Amino acid sequence: MRIEFDKLSFHYPETDKPVFTNLSVSLDRPGFHALFGPSGVGKTSFARLLTGNIGGYEGRIRVEGVGTPLYSYNLERLPDWSSVGKHLEKITPIEASSRLTRLVEIFGMEACLTSRFSHLS
Repeated sequence: MRIEFDKLSFHYPETDKPVFTNLSVSLDRPGFHALFGPSGVGKTSFARLLTGNIGGYEGRIRVEGVGTPLYSYNLERLPDWSSVGKHLEKITPIEASSRLTRLVEIFGMEACLTSRFSHLS
């Protein structure tokens, strides 16, 4: 498994202000990865670039061994009224349900599926 941003630069077409300039990030181990930071620093743009929802960037994005990454935008908070598994089922398109099952296996998340987000560290 490998997810890599190599010398990535990106700005939205309607602005000259860059979101990222020469960003390099590499994840090479399975696990639960999250982005944290203040509003406006590029977390959503990062995720949308990773999932292919936006283009127009310079540099390279490489995803190997995980298929198409899934991205869940949750309006700044995870739903504590729902379990992890129920939330993943709700946000995953029907056509990607087998991919979700496989990713849960790859990342060893089976034990987390019945937990609420607030019970995870």
